[in-house]
Amino acid sequence: ASNYEQLTLVNDSKDETVEDSIDTTTVSLSATDTNEASGTVLFTATLTNEVRAEDPKVVVHTKLGDITIEPKGTVIGKDAEGNDIVSDGITGTLEVANPNTEDVYNDASTLYNSITSVEGGNFEQLTPNTNTVTADIADTITPIDVTVKAVATAPKVIDVDTEFGEA
Repeated sequence: ASNYEQLTLVNDSKDETVEDSIDTTTVSLSATDTNEASGTVLFTATLTNEVRAEDPKVVVHTKLGDITIEPKGTVIGKDAEGNDIVSDGITGTLEVANPNTEDVYNDASTLYNSITSVEGGNFEQLTPNTNTVTADIADTITPIDVTVKAVATAPKVIDVDTEFGEA
């Protein structure tokens, strides 16, 4: 069923080696600025490639705690209406207690964090960006009420020279 003059099948085989190049997946850390009124400070770990549904989770160890990035599609919580919140397979968060609470003092501050190691997933090469990130914690203005009470008295003049016997 072809228009060839002659078609010859050769039964030779040849082995070919296909070499895979190593693709790097990087995980980086970011910080969300906040203020003293917030009870927590948020840090987010982000991968350059997603954790597939069939692969194990990625655990990012930081100086302030661990961040878990669940495989894509994994239920990680519920929203206010009771609907499932599912992992995007790329990000995970860590909330730490805000070390600078609301007060009457002028004292803005910063909180530092960095990745110490990373494990999990099914990546050819998983590389952490270990740069330090900074969360700026802004000061809040807390008004202070001051009450001054005064007592009215009759004015009295004291002659120092006469009163203390130096006259």
